[in-house]
Amino acid sequence: MSRNRSSSGFDLHVEIAAARGRRSGLEATLREAIRSGRLLLGSRLPSTRTLAGELGFARGTVTAAYDQLAEEGYLTVRPASGTRVAEVPVGDPVPAAPVTAPASVCHDLRPGLPDLSAFPTRAWLQAARRVLVTAPARTFGAGDPQGHPACGPRSPTTSAGPGACSPPPNKS
Repeated sequence: MSRNRSSSGFDLHVEIAAARGRRSGLEATLREAIRSGRLLLGSRLPSTRTLAGELGFARGTVTAAYDQLAEEGYLTVRPASGTRVAEVPVGDPVPAAPVTAPASVCHDLRPGLPDLSAFPTRAWLQAARRVLVTAPARTFGAGDPQGHPACGPRSPTTSAGPGACSPPPNKS
């Protein structure tokens, strides 16, 4: 458990349980201070930069905690005016329902994912069979580690680039 006292004249006396994490610990501490009356309605909180510096936290951690408490109705945030304890007392907030993924997704709209159900599997297999049955045995070997002879010699510092080399025409 870490104990931190503010040196900005604002005595918050923050106690944060290490197991909870900094942000959730700060949220819980501020929430309890508001509920218990240690932080009076309308009182101004230190800026995120000031509080982060005094607690040794990242500013984003304090900002996230302030934002969460504002969402819950404990704080009011006004740009260039600071963050204050909300004037309207709040009761125990209703816990948010856990976010769960739906049991079955009809459409996966993530970018970069093709619709695999539209892939022409049957046509692909027919074409693969047609080619593989007539392919010479050397096609299935490891091949030359230097690359295909038709591409010519390559050095590690140069590259022929895509499409610069094509295999010799098929002699059927």
